[in-house]
Amino acid sequence: MKKPIQITIVLLFYAANAIPQALPTVQQSPTVTVKVTDEQGAVIAKTLVVLHADALERDNPKPFNLDVRTSSNGEAKVILPSGFFDVFVASTGFAPHCEKLRVRDGKPAALRFVLVLDKLMANKYGDRF
Repeated sequence: MKKPIQITIVLLFYAANAIPQALPTVQQSPTVTVKVTDEQGAVIAKTLVVLHADALERDNPKPFNLDVRTSSNGEAKVILPSGFFDVFVASTGFAPHCEKLRVRDGKPAALRFVLVLDKLMANKYGDRF
């Protein structure tokens, strides 16, 4: 009677160790934080941030576009798949800016944009914009 119990315990032990190896690993999508300020360091709220997949890859066979706005503290947080992206940032009265971003397997990224006042807007509208 002891033999079947011992065999069952051994089989359960091996089965419990095999389960984690049999399950697929889920890669966490990395969080990308975008912070937007002006030249003096003041945050720029409600800035448009456009993220566009740079190229279609094996990992991302579908086109990827995402538009977000920065919060009142000048930050936007997004979760992106791995790949290459164009990040476009624009706000009224400031010259737009664009940068390349590479998101790697599960590694968070942080981008900081410093927007410069658009001199054409300043000459035309002065303090009104």
